[in-house]
Amino acid sequence: MLDRFHITSHLNQALDKVRRAESGQLRAAGRAQAEQLKNMRWKLLRRTSRVRGRARLQLRRLLRTKLVTARAWALKDLFEHFWTYKSVRHAGQFLDFWTWRALRSRIEPMKKVARMLRSHE
Repeated sequence: MLDRFHITSHLNQALDKVRRAESGQLRAAGRAQAEQLKNMRWKLLRRTSRVRGRARLQLRRLLRTKLVTARAWALKDLFEHFWTYKSVRHAGQFLDFWTWRALRSRIEPMKKVARMLRSHE
């Protein structure tokens, strides 16, 4: 059985690991995009439905970039659909699709979560 609390926790930890690593790399390179990730931790970790106002605009702006953090957040956000399925078969199909996408993403922390989900399936 898949537990929402623990899976969300793993996804949030993976996303935060990606954000910290990318932010450090951008800052070390002196890139202006580092400012875009600054102060975004809690906005990224919240459910999309709970993000309001200026924070929502910042997340949309981040999604339009080619940053790895944006792709990781999109994967995390996509996984929220898993909890809406009533049919076990459809939930399983979605889980297969999501793990396939995560494994192809080349984002190691998200790939680790996908492998964990596949092993617990």
